[in-house]
Amino acid sequence: MKQISRLLSLAAVAALCFSACTEELNNDKINGGKTVTVHFGTENTDPSTKATLTPDKEETAFQAAWENEDKIAVKYTYVANVISETVPGTWDASASKFSAELTDLTTGDEVFEMKYQASYPYSETEYVDFGSARTQTGNVYNSVYDLMVAEPVTVTAKPGLDESGNAIVFPMQRQTAIAYFHFTSDNTEAITKATLKVEGENAAIAAKTVLLDPTGMDYETGLSEIVLTTTDQTADNFTLWFNVLPTTYTKMTLTVETATKTFTISNTKSRSEEHTSELQS
Repeated sequence: MKQISRLLSLAAVAALCFSACTEELNNDKINGGKTVTVHFGTENTDPSTKATLTPDKEETAFQAAWENEDKIAVKYTYVANVISETVPGTWDASASKFSAELTDLTTGDEVFEMKYQASYPYSETEYVDFGSARTQTGNVYNSVYDLMVAEPVTVTAKPGLDESGNAIVFPMQRQTAIAYFHFTSDNTEAITKATLKVEGENAAIAAKTVLLDPTGMDYETGLSEIVLTTTDQTADNFTLWFNVLPTTYTKMTLTVETATKTFTISNTKSRSEEHTSELQS
């Protein structure tokens, strides 16, 4: 069986803090509930930092794209008013922008100091599922676990705009590494399950929930394995995608199962040669 594996490098974690807010935004009480539709763009220091990944012909890099209806979480704060809200920003492929509804406190030419922070996927609470039980359909990348955050943006302008009158652009940074495997064989049975496991002191590649904080990620209990349940996939030519937490490990094992067969590959290193999911493998 031929096998190719890739581990995408982890983008740097954002270094700035986002101010906490002490009061929730209530559209019924503030400014008569007036809202405005705004647009947000994204830019990427890592060209693969988007929600859909496709490997190139050589399988050494990924092409990336946002898909229609992809949603980011946009947290915006009116600084002087000490009010804040998190709203979904939905990708509009025709406009190549995210659209969101923000409460508009301005009148006429009035502007306010505002702070913005974005993360993916959308969560109103900033907590997202990053557990060990996941699904994959065919060979398609499951972007639900492609966690991203953007450094906070502070401007004094109309809602959704910078000081030059342009749409706010978020520098999105991936918070996970991606373990990618491609196999070919003579076996045409359907793949039913694939398990990726790491070993080593405090080695963890998943967690039940993760907090997408502007300064990075936070979680309480790490999990050492990820189990993919797969559909519409056969063993003669298949790929597996695993978004993993940054961690150091001494052994990584991948086990793939069909109805009648199981095969396992592993890579073991001494402690002085430990792998890390932050680096290219």
